[in-house]
Amino acid sequence: MTSLPDGVATVPQTGAPEEGVGSWTRRVPVVGPFDAASALATLVAHAVPGVDRVDTGRGEVTRLVETSAGAVAVTVRLTPDALEARGDGGDPDAVGALVARWFDADADLATVHTVLGADPVLAPLLARRPGLRVVGHPSGFEAAVTTVLGQQVSLAACRGSTW
Repeated sequence: MTSLPDGVATVPQTGAPEEGVGSWTRRVPVVGPFDAASALATLVAHAVPGVDRVDTGRGEVTRLVETSAGAVAVTVRLTPDALEARGDGGDPDAVGALVARWFDADADLATVHTVLGADPVLAPLLARRPGLRVVGHPSGFEAAVTTVLGQQVSLAACRGSTW
């Protein structure tokens, strides 16, 4: 993957949502701890040109998400305390719920730590990275397609880059 200026991993087909008429911002609380840097690294590793734009310098991902009102360009800023979603159009509350699922914002960390912390191999890893999450995908269909393609061809090869 070629690194672009200012930590931008890929360039979107559409721009980031601009503030203006119809624009909105939603704060999505995150059950702590939340390792925002690791979540961003996961997004960079799985970014698809023309679909995702991940800006590690700003801690943001921009992409289209599908809503009942159609596709909406959304930018999500990741911090250790919350996710901030900005968009233009669509249903802001529905997009906020999608973002919460995408980043596993309300994970039951107590149960995760209890179960995984009992394993002698996983316990020290969990202690070093207590806020690590499994970053999901905003679209189940896209997740299935990229998973199948990823089994056939590496994501790096699909992007046309050489590592």
